Amino acid sequence: HQSAIRWYQYALIVDPGSTAVRDGLARLYVQLFRESGDPDWLHQAATELAVSTSLNPLDGRPPYRLGTIYLLQAEQPIWASYRDSLNAQAAQAFKNSISVDPFSPFGYFELGKLYRGKGDRTSAQEVFERAISYEPNFIPARMALAELAQERGQPDVAHMHLRAIETIRWK
Repeated sequence: HQSAIRWYQYALIVDPGSTAVRDGLARLYVQLFRESGDPDWLHQAATELAVSTSLNPLDGRPPYRLGTIYLLQAEQPIWASYRDSLNAQAAQAFKNSISVDPFSPFGYFELGKLYRGKGDRTSAQEVFERAISYEPNFIPARMALAELAQERGQPDVAHMHLRAIETIRWK
């Protein structure tokens, strides 16, 4: 892995504005975190993606990935005291991703999960519905809407979403 890191760093010397290289390096850092459990790799990945976001503010992928890294950081015991701040940073990153790429359902879905985790079912429902308005076949958001409807005591609405999921899978 160290050899790959050196090559990525060399590529950044050659082309410091390359967001693709920074994205690759960030992905490698996340992989190293998964292999080692060392949360410092997540910090390094977040740094690369933050730079990527600033270099190309018109690409919705880096802020989305940055949001997912903030969520991974929030799960780490070493950063437990920063959990609320990391979740807020993740929410902001997903909002940034949505503003740049409003037709991708992924940012909406992750933001909806954050709202739901905070107990804000109304906001969660709104962003899940926006996700399927742009991507009607996005099953994770439909499933989340079915679960929310069930929690709210709306079995007919939940059943409607489950039928839609069955239809999508059938197609």
